[in-house]
Amino acid sequence: GFGSVKRKKDYVLETVGTMLGLNGADAIISEEERGSVVIVAHLSDWDMEWVHSVSDRLRSDYSDLVERGHFHVLHAPQELYPKLEVCPPFCSYQDEPTRVKWRSKQNIDYAFLMYYAVPLAPYYLQIEDDLGFANNWVRKIDSYINEKYPPTFRSKENAPWRLIDFSQLGFIGKMFQSEDLITMAQYLVLFYDQMPCDLLLSEWMQSMNQRKRIDYWRKSPSLFQHVGIFRTLG
Repeated sequence: GFGSVKRKKDYVLETVGTMLGLNGADAIISEEERGSVVIVAHLSDWDMEWVHSVSDRLRSDYSDLVERGHFHVLHAPQELYPKLEVCPPFCSYQDEPTRVKWRSKQNIDYAFLMYYAVPLAPYYLQIEDDLGFANNWVRKIDSYINEKYPPTFRSKENAPWRLIDFSQLGFIGKMFQSEDLITMAQYLVLFYDQMPCDLLLSEWMQSMNQRKRIDYWRKSPSLFQHVGIFRTLG
């Protein structure tokens, strides 16, 4: 799942094609693996002309995936968002008002995305709309989970794993069990104006009794690379 907003270059169309090995990179993912992936995109900009334009392109370019239920696009209207102009007076981490507003909105963007994704698959992987993908990224994730963290896994606190990190980049490459997404989304909403999403993620993980991070990327190459040049913040 990923969010996308309007910027100087829209990466989303290219990223979806790369993710699914449809841009001439056959080694990225096999046909069988492609059939196991469900994509959810939250077009979270409030420029409705842009939202309609991108959604129409996605529906046209990936009509087969849409028809088979393997590609979902959503948009949460602005009236469903809480107050985002919270700085000043409260500017946590001494961030500028524009940054506080941006990261507060991003927390809510991700919360909507997670709520929607709960019933679609057993696992949820948070990515972004401007990434490169390692060859065989689905197979590598599947093998890692099945070998090291199967459904029967329990920590010394007698808790299942809550978060596996397949990339060292911020909120990218973070995998959840879908049954935990509602609590993660609630956490993002509850503290949306207090912390950036990557810091809230660490706090949530601890509160869910996962005391140690599971960092795939420390012993294996990261499965995702950030390729975007134009930022979503200014």
